[in-house]
Amino acid sequence: MEFIIKDYLIKENPAAGDEIRKLLLMKCVNTYVTDAKLKSAFKRAIWIGNDETHYEKRWEEKDVEDLKALIRISVAWILNALLMKKYEEEMPEGKK
Repeated sequence: MEFIIKDYLIKENPAAGDEIRKLLLMKCVNTYVTDAKLKSAFKRAIWIGNDETHYEKRWEEKDVEDLKALIRISVAWILNALLMKKYEEEMPEGKK
């Protein structure tokens, strides 16, 4: 998830690339992700991923299948955002 999220955030915020590379992942999400649903998906994927690295799990009822689902949601959201941005740039409002 870290690669997916940081690559996306750097693409969307190239001037902040160095800062994004250095920040902890959750700080990147809280600082640079403005879409509430995308932020929600990213956070939950991070929570489950982090759970797998700790001795005690916070989300005992969640497993790798939930993580994979949240990754799919996140990737789909990113792809849709990038595709929409492309069309907004190619087809600006007010063009006659």
